[in-house]
Amino acid sequence: RLIQVGGKTFSTLMKQSGGFIMHNSNLFPINFGNNCTAYNSNLDDFQNLYDDANETAEDYFEVQPNVTFKKTDILFVHKPPHLLSVPGIGPLKADSLATRVCEYYPNAKICHRLDRDTSGVMVFGLTKDSHRHVSKLFEVKLARKEYVCLVDGHVKSNEGTINLPIGKMKTGEGFNRWVIGGEKSRDAITEYTVDARLHTSNGHAYSRVIVRPLTGRGQQIRLHMKALGHPLLGDTLHAPANVAFATPRLCLHAQSLSLEIGGEVCCAKVISPF
Repeated sequence: RLIQVGGKTFSTLMKQSGGFIMHNSNLFPINFGNNCTAYNSNLDDFQNLYDDANETAEDYFEVQPNVTFKKTDILFVHKPPHLLSVPGIGPLKADSLATRVCEYYPNAKICHRLDRDTSGVMVFGLTKDSHRHVSKLFEVKLARKEYVCLVDGHVKSNEGTINLPIGKMKTGEGFNRWVIGGEKSRDAITEYTVDARLHTSNGHAYSRVIVRPLTGRGQQIRLHMKALGHPLLGDTLHAPANVAFATPRLCLHAQSLSLEIGGEVCCAKVISPF
């Protein structure tokens, strides 16, 4: 059964004890049962777990991009989870949000990126000038971003700031992995506010947190919330197995993005599915 996002049924289910995740237009209960013992912490296993090579585009994304806001040659688009922001290397990674948007707006250029598994609002420039202007806003940290995430456990403080540098570390399999500290680390700052402290139907605690990254390091929110002791639900890269597979997707969503265009603040919002 399809549930309309933002409707009465959706609102009721999202607020009831036990917790649900909206994914592919269906509701899934949060399940912390540790039934994934067959998987180990090998990074390559985690990266290939959600292999969508056999899915069609319609399985997880409307072919027609969902335009949230358009002004002065700026295009805001809702990116679904499990879709690259830009094409990767090889035919299996050719599909991306940028590729699909360009089918409708051939001159569109992406101004920033979201991780493959993160959903939410993104912005494109439709001209060279608009692309340059918006990209500069991100570069000088004048683009205001707000995310919502679900994390394991109850976060103790109602709000706080995490200030931990992020760099890269070479794994035994030869991958470069984002970590706290690491090589060539750079400052990373994240503000957070606890929106709700909840329990699943079997009593497992989790929290809904509003997050505002002040810097744009790789996997910053995932790493900072894990360092706080509360990894994200569905994070197959950094969370323990019972948390990583508690939900069918990573519970991280970019719910709003604000930019100053010509002296006027433009804000685009996408309703969170959790």
